[in-house]
Order: sequence, then structure tokens, then C-alpha cells
Amino acid sequence: DRLIIGGDLNDGDWAVNGNIVVGGNRFGPTRYLTNGNVFRNVRPVTFDASGNVPNDGSGTSFDSLHDDLLATSATLGACADRGVVQKDASLPYQADFVGNDPEFNIFNVSSTQWSRSSSSINITAPSGSTVVINIHGPSVAITNCGMLLNGVDLEHVIYNYVDATELRTTNFAHLGSVLAPQAIAHFVAGSIDGCAV
Repeated sequence: DRLIIGGDLNDGDWAVNGNIVVGGNRFGPTRYLTNGNVFRNVRPVTFDASGNVPNDGSGTSFDSLHDDLLATSATLGACADRGVVQKDASLPYQADFVGNDPEFNIFNVSSTQWSRSSSSINITAPSGSTVVINIHGPSVAITNCGMLLNGVDLEHVIYNYVDATELRTTNFAHLGSVLAPQAIAHFVAGSIDGCAV
């Protein structure tokens, strides 16, 4: 299961590479599923140990997971910078984040510093290390920006929107996973190349 929604889905013409599970009603154009993928309506939506939705309602609820993720986001957001060699978001056309810790690099930035337009965001850290970018502030807007990872791979990068209530991106790819448990998200013509919460 790749797209899991506890309530209603206002669907569109975009691809999902996996099964779709909806706990409420689905609205939108006809969806043609390929590669053996299925659409299921399941009530209540819960999660088994593999992260899939069982048909019988057994498993962990959205509310329980949401509480855990709020706590995880707050815990990560309270961490001080770690491994930081460079943290420069002062230029309007480029932001550079360089860490040198071989295991865990943490960068704390404000939502104002992270919000940008027609810019590049460059993240450099040792291969095999984990990078957490904590973004603090209520609202983030990113438009027509590129991102480049050096050394670290996207499976080891998380963007933690600690207290964001609104997240807007246009033509932007998050290279890594996004944790924004309090935010309403508006994504246009971009991607999240990892997990999205």
C-alpha cells in the first residue's frame, strides 16, 4: 500500500506506484491502475507491522501513529545542531548545508530561511550518515528550486517541519523523507523521493 488516506480523497490525474487505500469517499476522475495495483476502501484504516492496511481493522490507528509522530518530530526538533561545518541560507539563490559527522548531522533553520524561490539547496554529509534538517516556523513556501545531495543518499535524509501548519511547494523535489505531522500540504509539480508524513 503506497497511498493511504484515513478520510476522503480528492483525487487527480497523477501516478501512484502502488496500492491506494481510502477510509472515506473518493472524488475525482476515473483512475486506471496498472502493474497489478489495487484501490481499496477500508474502514477503519489501521496499519499492520509491515505498514500495510489490513482489511479487518486490526492494527495501529492513524491517531496512535499521529501521536507517536508528533512526539518524534518534537524530539528531533529539540536537538541542537550537530556535525555542522557550514549552514548558510543567507543568499537568495543558494543555501548550503555541510556536515562532517560520520553518523548523525542535524541542521536547525527557520521557515523563513528554508522558504525560497528560484534557488538551489545543497546538502553535503558523509556517505552512510543520517541528515536531519529541522525547519522551525509556521509556514513554508518553496517555488522553482532544485536540491542536490553530496555524499549522503536520499534514504538517509529527513526534512522535519517541526511546527509548520502550512507547507507549499511548486516545482520542487524533496530528496529524502518529509515529516510534517501538523501541516496542511500543497504540492504542485514536484515529488517527495522518500516517505511523507
